[in-house]
Amino acid sequence: MENIEEKLGAVVRSLRQAAGMTQEQLAQALTGEGWAARQNTIAKLENGLRPTTVAELYVIARVFNVEARDIYALTDPPEVEDEDGAAKFALRQGLAMKRAQLKTDRSQIAALDAEMNYLRAAVMELERDIRDLEEQLGEHSEEA
Repeated sequence: MENIEEKLGAVVRSLRQAAGMTQEQLAQALTGEGWAARQNTIAKLENGLRPTTVAELYVIARVFNVEARDIYALTDPPEVEDEDGAAKFALRQGLAMKRAQLKTDRSQIAALDAEMNYLRAAVMELERDIRDLEEQLGEHSEEA
């Protein structure tokens, strides 16, 4: 039987994979949210080899855009005989995974938007350079 650390680790791994993140990327995201983590910390957590504090659980939830209680709830699936509970668990799990994916998609869109703005500025600068060169070329042909 799995202990709570192993169950929590499996949930974190699932959320990380749903978000399309590596362990290193998750460590960086957690560090950005205030929990200084490294890749080996994530590996230990996912393998149930490291206990997680409540504060860390909240930071993990923030990174994946889910509620801490949802992460905890995903560690304890209902008995197979409880069809209603199993259905709710599956929905909660699906919702958590979709939220994690949505956060990743939003981050990717923001990065692409920033890149587009950079490229627009670069194109405008090139257009100015071309106009300047064309003007210089025009001045030189009038002199000839």
